[in-house]
Amino acid sequence: MSEKYLLSYDVGTGGTKASLINLEGRIIDSSFEEYELYHPQESWAEQNPNEWWNAVIKTTREVLDKTKISANAIGGISFSVQMVGTLPVDKQGNPVRNAIIWLDARAKKEPDEIMEKIDLNTIFEITGLLPGPKDIISKIVWFMNNEPHLYEKTHKIIDSKDFLIHKCTNKFITDQSCASVSVLFDTRKDKLRWSDEICKAINLPMDKLSKIMKSTDIVGELTEKAANELNLKGGTSVINGAGDAACAAIGSGAIRENKPHIYIGSSGWITAHISKRDASLEYFIGSICSANPSHYLLISEQESAGTCYKWFQTELGNNQTYQELDKIASESVPGANNLIFLPWIYGERSPILDDKVRGGFINLSLTHKRKDLIRSVMEGVAYNARWAMQGIEKLCGSVAEINVIGGGVKSPVWCQIFADVLNKKVRVPDEPLHAGAKGAALLALIGLNICKNFEELENLIKIKKEYSPNEANLIVYNSIFKQFTKIYKKMSGIFHKLNE
Repeated sequence: MSEKYLLSYDVGTGGTKASLINLEGRIIDSSFEEYELYHPQESWAEQNPNEWWNAVIKTTREVLDKTKISANAIGGISFSVQMVGTLPVDKQGNPVRNAIIWLDARAKKEPDEIMEKIDLNTIFEITGLLPGPKDIISKIVWFMNNEPHLYEKTHKIIDSKDFLIHKCTNKFITDQSCASVSVLFDTRKDKLRWSDEICKAINLPMDKLSKIMKSTDIVGELTEKAANELNLKGGTSVINGAGDAACAAIGSGAIRENKPHIYIGSSGWITAHISKRDASLEYFIGSICSANPSHYLLISEQESAGTCYKWFQTELGNNQTYQELDKIASESVPGANNLIFLPWIYGERSPILDDKVRGGFINLSLTHKRKDLIRSVMEGVAYNARWAMQGIEKLCGSVAEINVIGGGVKSPVWCQIFADVLNKKVRVPDEPLHAGAKGAALLALIGLNICKNFEELENLIKIKKEYSPNEANLIVYNSIFKQFTKIYKKMSGIFHKLNE
């Protein structure tokens, strides 16, 4: 092909980033636009899908203007988008209501209702997952139960990426990674389709769900209307892309089987590509479909990671920047003088599954200083990751090093904390804040036949920095970590009473 660039979109909870990427996978420039997160009620979390699209429009125009790249030079566009969204739309693809996003936990009663209609073991056998208050299946049942007047107007119930794909192509299409987190999708290797059995159990017509295609498939061409809005060329190829976790796994460079990566963004996760579907009920780790159709993605999701640090900066940060807070944290000692922060500030998925658990500082005393509080927030997120990592390694084997991506890697202090707490070499790939966008672009390279397979993609990811664990710090962290894992068991009843 004669075109030299791809446009890749990383559509997250806090905003959308459009990245211009060349055919070697290098980011030329990017543009970012924020939008709102709405909390109409306690434990609810919604977004306006039109704000996603407006952000895609604005960032596309900005990055093209900044780089002076012609629309004729764009060979394709692709998406990495937040997962586990529930969005009812009409026949024209217009939202019937705001999107109920991944963070929302309103559907507290629905999992029990679902399991009255279909056996828990059957659900797990089909999907490899169990329904919880934040899952799409539970939110769909909640929607049908609580907003029947809106359900009557609903043509499709789609995920976040499906909405953007429809805006571009007028087609309702999803990919296997996004479908597989719905607890409606049969993820068994010989199936890989919407489950008729589960859909019938909750009385959901299967034609209300999007068509499933591979992440590397060209799903259509940019319509003239969308092209005019984006300042792009009509007929530009639209590649399906994948959910943010699946794209980031590609963009992190951890593409080979059993090679994990950690994401430290607003939320956090640990994932690893595996050849066979697997799960751990002990650590609430499951498998979803990977962007690589021959593999699954073992995933442990942490609800709040960078959000914890952002909360501290907003509420207790004295208008200081993250860099300033990092410097203060570095003046504390490993273990923050035995101060423990619980990072479960909006419930948790893994290694504990509990929407009522909350965060807090444990063992706070008059001798603790502000530097200890800051460091303990960073360490608390890392302790939770270590707990989850135990489950990951039980399933895919122990590892000595791990790739780390996301906004958290901008902090050398936090990277070293992760290396010490995990006792693993932390490897930061080039452009770690763009791993999702880069992953979506790499998928497009396969879809456009520029790269032949996923093995080729790994060669396009370079490691720019490494952090080795400090054995002296590990002694301290081992001791505190043992107490960290006991706190939930001791306090879960209190959290449930306070948040019932």
